[in-house]
Amino acid sequence: MVLTLACLNQDEMNQLELDNEFMKQLLEMPVYGTPENKEFQEEIMDRIKRRMFLCTLVAKRADKCATEGKQFDVTVDKHWEHARFADIAHECIEKLKNPKMKKAFIDTFKNGYVDEAGNEQLTYFEFYNLMTVTLGITSIEEWMYEDFEMAIDNFGLAFMELNDVAKWLKDHNYDLGVPIKETDAEDRFLQKANVKPTDYKLTGEDYYRKKTTILNSEVAALAKCLQLEA
Repeated sequence: MVLTLACLNQDEMNQLELDNEFMKQLLEMPVYGTPENKEFQEEIMDRIKRRMFLCTLVAKRADKCATEGKQFDVTVDKHWEHARFADIAHECIEKLKNPKMKKAFIDTFKNGYVDEAGNEQLTYFEFYNLMTVTLGITSIEEWMYEDFEMAIDNFGLAFMELNDVAKWLKDHNYDLGVPIKETDAEDRFLQKANVKPTDYKLTGEDYYRKKTTILNSEVAALAKCLQLEA
């Protein structure tokens, strides 16, 4: 209970409290066990199971940090994210210790889409296949995998970048062996977001995989609209 309360401000852990529609249904639910609310009962159990699973991950990380003499504070976002995806990182790293697997992993990115700045990117679908087929990691729950994707692609840019994945692995003490750029996809997104559409200069990097009808950011899309209206 204490751990649950400490984590209420963290993503996924707060789904019971912050989902107003869910809480409304819960408070208005008729007598537990009636056939009419069976589907909702299953959703309640699913959310509780997720919470218990996350609590287990946090407890494992806290115990590991205590053993290694490291600080761990679940209310710190970086600590939370590390604990949350440590098992996924461990599975990836174990697979990547195989030189052939590691080469196939890196080559998949390099043979995918490379933008004008030389950033290797995969779509969500391509990255999912890389994880489940190439690396053979199939034990991750679907909801957990979706959270993992969103953690890497923090601004929902609809692609996974090799640089971001390499940085994430480095945070889990594994060197993928590729150069890591200080400016990542998130930094580039923020740079664009801080420019007004009227001042924004469109470049080839703004178009999703060179498709001129799909823009990679809201500000780029607005700038394109202004360009078409001019």
